[in-house]
Amino acid sequence: MTTLAVMQPTYMPWMGYFDLIDQVDTFIFLDDVQLARQSWQTRNKIRGSDGKELMLSIPVRHSGELDQALNTVQVNDHQPWRKKHGRTIQQAYARAPHGAAASDLWQKVLENSEDKLGAITQNAITTICDEIGISTDLHTASDFARHTDRTGRLIALCSDAGADTYLSPLGALDYLREDNAEQRFADAGLTLKFQTYEHPNYDQDSGEFLSHLGIVDLLAFCGLADSLTTVRAGRRPSIPTAELTEDDHAR
Repeated sequence: MTTLAVMQPTYMPWMGYFDLIDQVDTFIFLDDVQLARQSWQTRNKIRGSDGKELMLSIPVRHSGELDQALNTVQVNDHQPWRKKHGRTIQQAYARAPHGAAASDLWQKVLENSEDKLGAITQNAITTICDEIGISTDLHTASDFARHTDRTGRLIALCSDAGADTYLSPLGALDYLREDNAEQRFADAGLTLKFQTYEHPNYDQDSGEFLSHLGIVDLLAFCGLADSLTTVRAGRRPSIPTAELTEDDHAR
């Protein structure tokens, strides 16, 4: 069995994103989808030095077009967001056991010379995968032929990747059902499954545990060497659409 997953690159994804990458043989960054304002494409949360959630956002330059793709959107480097993010992360995790290493790694990410949003976020995710030991084969969707139909494109990408199984995040369930994806995948000789993930707790020093933060929080508290083990601790068996329950729909 060869498994593929496809996701748009987001900024500093949460643990479940990296679990999805780690589970599959090939992962494709969907870099040519439309930019959505106020989405995880440009922002994510960390734990501030006061123990509360703190949002970090990448400013982008809007061209005036409504359908800007992630791989064409330019970040606004007239604003010192890279310096601000680096300093904020350093201060937020100064007392975390592995805060210095996490801060140094994210500084390396921020110093990348790319000015397109998709390239910056994709590079960040790739860098983290390399550092924590995820060896999945990574590709970019814009390098492959494009299909206007979203489910048809996923099926085509499975063919391009030589995959017989497609692993989807649960967040895509509604649109895949709208597209009759289960039948379409079956007609193409492919198996459609859904990732299930239960966020594990780890020691955040003190206070109430904050889940679903950007991956830098995990790196700061668990360290690069142990982060992948913690990511995998939340993994549950993937399930086909026919076996999804109402609880799964609510996740």
